[in-house]
Amino acid sequence: MGKRGPKPKPTALRVFEGTRVHRPTDRTEEPVASTADIPEMPSWLGSYGEAEWSRMVPLLSSIGCFTDSDWTVFGQYCGAIDRFHAAREDMALTGMFIETEKGRIANPALKAVKEATDQIVRIGNMFGMSPSARVGLVGVPTDSARDDLERFKSETA
Repeated sequence: MGKRGPKPKPTALRVFEGTRVHRPTDRTEEPVASTADIPEMPSWLGSYGEAEWSRMVPLLSSIGCFTDSDWTVFGQYCGAIDRFHAAREDMALTGMFIETEKGRIANPALKAVKEATDQIVRIGNMFGMSPSARVGLVGVPTDSARDDLERFKSETA
């Protein structure tokens, strides 16, 4: 039987989200991955995957989202982008249904679009690339938000 309950969050993510005082964030047994230097783009990516790599890598690297162990997974994300667009383009040419000797059937590219979409969403969520994946993340407060917080603290004290 597998482990029960939600997957444990890495300490860095817990600190980023903001953790309650009674739930400490120091886990001495947790491995710490080093921050990655940006590797070269995989040569096997197609044009859509390359465009996604070029668009997202600087953004995700700037917020410290990548470690050395993340690049292979992100490459798979970009590969899924390629597969999605290839299947989508095939469907644009042949339509959602195709005629066979047995009659009209759904285009097999429709299944490829669904599988690529599922992989894009699943891997994208790992990197916080959807609204629901970002729920609860606390960004750096603006000066006015920080002033409001300080004013609230002084009024309640």
